[in-house]
Amino acid sequence: GGSEFGTWIEQHCRQAVVFTEKAGVNSVVLDSVAELWTTPWGRLLLAKVTFVAVAAGLGGYNHRVLVPAMEADPHAGPPAHRFRSVAAVEAGVLVAVIVVTAFLVGAAS
Repeated sequence: GGSEFGTWIEQHCRQAVVFTEKAGVNSVVLDSVAELWTTPWGRLLLAKVTFVAVAAGLGGYNHRVLVPAMEADPHAGPPAHRFRSVAAVEAGVLVAVIVVTAFLVGAAS
């Protein structure tokens, strides 16, 4: 049930992050750190890194807190419900990563 779904989400989200990182990271090299907030490409990169960090944090919370709680008491409803909610938000954040990556690639050309 919930543990299998958590494993599936974790595996596929990692793949999504790897694929999006490969799509955007090497497209442009910034000349200075200040370009991270003074150029459109730099701001997009910061947004993407923020989204990836949020997704990683949500996945870590599910993996480290909610999955063990569900394994300890498989019939407890609140951890399973919270897990599904957090996983849904994580999936939405990863969609945002993909969208921002598309803009990064477009801004690089």
